[in-house]
Amino acid sequence: VPYALQLAHGWTKLSLLLSVFLIATMAPSIYAATLRYGAVGAASIWVLLNLVNLAVAVPLTHKKLLPGDSRRWLLSDIALPLAVSALVAGIARELFAGYPAGRFAAASGLAGLLAVVFALAAAATPVLRTWMREQWEGYRKLHA
Repeated sequence: VPYALQLAHGWTKLSLLLSVFLIATMAPSIYAATLRYGAVGAASIWVLLNLVNLAVAVPLTHKKLLPGDSRRWLLSDIALPLAVSALVAGIARELFAGYPAGRFAAASGLAGLLAVVFALAAAATPVLRTWMREQWEGYRKLHA
């Protein structure tokens, strides 16, 4: 979304500079991490890439295009859903630790957990919570 906002305002310099920097640093990093840690190392570099993007591009985009909105965005749209998701995942991990299950049962349990985490994270996000409420009210009116 920050990238789309930058493009909508015709501000491509930040994305270009950040992309050039990330390509120059991440390609060798992915290679080195893959040699040393395999697929987990490569995946870790991609996580790092997204964290760098979150830490650099988003604050600069907010500063220039949405001044004064960073704190609200970070707390209500990022921190709260992340905390809810982490709490549910942590509780599930403790509840099911050491629980013997076959591959199908484990995959089914993870799919169910993903659905619960997604639903609670969406409910914790103000915009999605409002949208879900509107959808539910529209559904009730349609089927009442």
